[in-house]
Amino acid sequence: MNTITMADLRRMVDQGTIDTVLAVFPDMQGRLAGKRYTGRTYVAQAAKGWEGCDYLLGCDIENDPLPGYALFSWDLGYGDFMVRPDPATLAVIPWLDKTALVLGTRGGHQQPQYLLQAAALLLLGELDPEAVQAQPRWHVDVVDGSASALTTEARMPEKVVTGLRDRGHQVTAGLDMPQGWGPVSIIAIDPDGIRRAAADPRVSTATALGG
Repeated sequence: MNTITMADLRRMVDQGTIDTVLAVFPDMQGRLAGKRYTGRTYVAQAAKGWEGCDYLLGCDIENDPLPGYALFSWDLGYGDFMVRPDPATLAVIPWLDKTALVLGTRGGHQQPQYLLQAAALLLLGELDPEAVQAQPRWHVDVVDGSASALTTEARMPEKVVTGLRDRGHQVTAGLDMPQGWGPVSIIAIDPDGIRRAAADPRVSTATALGG
């Protein structure tokens, strides 16, 4: 298969030669799982990432959940995660008409940044889990293989954004608690053994259960 660029995909979608994009990632058995998008929806909404569910990682060939996983089960529950596409894998596939396929990575390069921010706020900032989830997040992307660009949530204080720009950083203020900037699940255990948890409001299905 020959790979194509996003510009190629946009042109082919506009021309009608591509009408479907398979956005996939490998499950625990190496099989491809994911979502089927219309070409226009992928270009408009999913090209920067899409949400998946842990359920997809632990199913058999009949899509029945398998036991034995430490992170998810019917008893523990199933959470969401973000999948970041790798543009270098975007290709037109020959076995389905008018269809392109792109491979993604669970969490992508941004997920570790969110996890480190949450850990620093929890351990160094000594904030409780709910306060950590409420703090504005940010991530750094590499632009054109060299320069970096920083995107913040809309709640980032203006003086912080201005200060970064004054130091020469390329900063863009994004949306407030955008879907997909996570998820970051937080469970803190106090010295007396009490568990404190907070769901990530940036994921539409997030829930924190106490116990």
